[in-house]
Amino acid sequence: MRVHGLRGRLRSLPWRNIAIVSVIMLLAIGFIAPLRRVVTLAVGNVVLFVASPFAPRTADFSQLPGTTRLLASDGSVIGDVGRDGIRSAQAVKLKKLPEHVQKAVLAAEDKNFYNHAGVDPLAIVRAAFSTLRGRTQGGSTITQQLAKLNYTAGEKTLFRKGRELLYASKLERRYSKDELLERYVNQVYFGEGAYGIGPASRTFFGITPDKLSASQAGVLAGKIRAPEYLNPRTRVLEVTRRRNQVLVNMQREGWLTKEAYNVALAEPITLTPPSQEGGGRAPHFVAYVEREAKTLDALGGSAETRSAQLFTGGYKIETTLEPKVFDATVASVQARLGAADDPTTAVATVKPGDGAIRSLFGGLDFATTQFDMSSLSGRQAGSSFKPFVYMAALREKIDPRSTFDGTSGRVIPCYGDKPVDNYAGEDAGGTL
Repeated sequence: MRVHGLRGRLRSLPWRNIAIVSVIMLLAIGFIAPLRRVVTLAVGNVVLFVASPFAPRTADFSQLPGTTRLLASDGSVIGDVGRDGIRSAQAVKLKKLPEHVQKAVLAAEDKNFYNHAGVDPLAIVRAAFSTLRGRTQGGSTITQQLAKLNYTAGEKTLFRKGRELLYASKLERRYSKDELLERYVNQVYFGEGAYGIGPASRTFFGITPDKLSASQAGVLAGKIRAPEYLNPRTRVLEVTRRRNQVLVNMQREGWLTKEAYNVALAEPITLTPPSQEGGGRAPHFVAYVEREAKTLDALGGSAETRSAQLFTGGYKIETTLEPKVFDATVASVQARLGAADDPTTAVATVKPGDGAIRSLFGGLDFATTQFDMSSLSGRQAGSSFKPFVYMAALREKIDPRSTFDGTSGRVIPCYGDKPVDNYAGEDAGGTL
C-alpha cells in the first residue's frame, strides 16, 4: 500500500512544469548574475519540495546519541572517548556567540545558509567544476552536513547523498535556521578530539567561545573543512592561508569592516599548550581503543566518518582492561621510575591464550606528549625479555648454569634444529 501511495504522489506532481521552471532558473543562475541568489533560493525550494514527500522520520536532536563511553572488564567506567563530546550541558547557545564567530562559520562553510532552503544548487555547481579542475570544494550546505553527521554518517551506499537531501528537507521544515546553526557549531569536529565550538575554543586558545576574536574564529571555522590536516600546531602556513581566506569571505559579504579585517589579518595565531588532562582513568588504553575503533568498517566507509561515529555515536564499548592490574602497574612505575630523569616506562599486560589486554601503560608523561610508548614506539623488548627466556629454559629442565657458544650459527637444544644468529651477524665471542 505504501509503495502504491508513493507512486501515486509521484505521478500527481506537475513534472513538466517543474522541469521547465528548473531549466529557466538554471539558465538565470548561469547568465544573470544579479539574480543568482534569488534564483538559487527558488531552485533549492523546488528541489526540497519534490523531495519532501519522501523525507524519512528524524529523531529529535535532543534524543540523538552523544559521547561514547568505555567500560572496564568489571563494568566500571574507564573514560569517555574524545575531549568533551557534545553533551547538551556543554552546548553553547547561538545568542551567546559573538556575531563574528557565527559569520566566520558561515563564511567558511555556507555563506548562503540563511538564503537557501537546505540545498544550494550554485554551491553544487561550483563544487562540480572544481572537481573537474582537480581541486576539492565542498558543495554540501550546513543542513546537509547536519543530516550526514546525525543520520547517514555510517552509510556507505551509493544513494547516501540522496538520503542526505531527504533528511535536509525534513530538518529545514522542522527547525529554524538559528536552531540548525546552533546544533552545527556545537557538533562539528575541529580536531584534537574537540567536537563543538566550546571544546575547540578551550583546546586551541584556552578561552570560552564568547571571547574569540575574529582572527581566532577564522582559524577554527577554517579548520572544519580538514580538521586534522589544518592543525595550527604543525601547519601554521596552511592554517594562516585558510584563516585569511575565511576573513576575505567575511569582508566580501559585509560581515567585517575594512578596519576589523585588517586587524584580524595582522593578528598572530597564538595557541594554548596541548591539554594536560589525562583522558580518563587509563588514558593510554583509551587512546589505543580510539585508534583501533577508527579502523572498523562497521563505523563507516572512511576514516573521517568512522571518527565522527566513534566520538558522537553514544556507544558503550566493553573492554578487557582490569582496573586493579592497571592501578598496580601505575603504582609500581611511580614508586620505582617516577623521577624526572628516569627512563620512560612502557608496560603491556595480556592474558595468556586469547591475548586480551589487561593493562596498558605508556609512560607518566602521556598527558604532555600524547604519545603512548607501549603501543606506538615499536621498540624491541631487549634485555627485558631475558627473564622470559630463563623461565622457558627452566620449564624445559635446562640447568641455569648451562652455557652456550655465543657465536652466530649455533643450534640451541631447546630451540629445535634451526640455527640462531646474532643481530646483523655480530659476534661478541662470548657465551650465552
